[in-house]
Amino acid sequence: MDQRTIRSFNGLYRINVLRELLINDDNTAESVTTFYKRISLRDCCYMAAASWESVKQTTLRNSWNKVPGGSESGADGDRDNGMEIEEIARMLRSISIYGEWLGCDSEDQDFQMMNDEEIVESLTWRKTKKSRARRKQGRRLSLRIMLPLNT
Repeated sequence: MDQRTIRSFNGLYRINVLRELLINDDNTAESVTTFYKRISLRDCCYMAAASWESVKQTTLRNSWNKVPGGSESGADGDRDNGMEIEEIARMLRSISIYGEWLGCDSEDQDFQMMNDEEIVESLTWRKTKKSRARRKQGRRLSLRIMLPLNT
């Protein structure tokens, strides 16, 4: 990350900590030590998040422009997101594989299309299979109850 971005974030974080310190009613030396005892990690995280959101967009854009392979001019940073989306859509339409990629699931054989009769048949078959299993289990239970124990 660019040093300007880090320096900006650190400065904004220090400002937020100082702001929290000065919000206290009394500004004595004792209140500074109690402030640092009172502040929690959660408070620090919230201040860091607020500081990061306060970093200017131009600072972040300039730091990305310095990354190898990034654009050196600021013209790319000024492009509208809508223009980028339109450009991507135009490029996808020009690729012939795009249509194949979108339609790859159209002939998927992992599922079976069933008509109403087949659905009803499937459900009744499952229902009869379950009832048979229950009846069989009930017979086993009744046989156990009827058989005398060997004593």
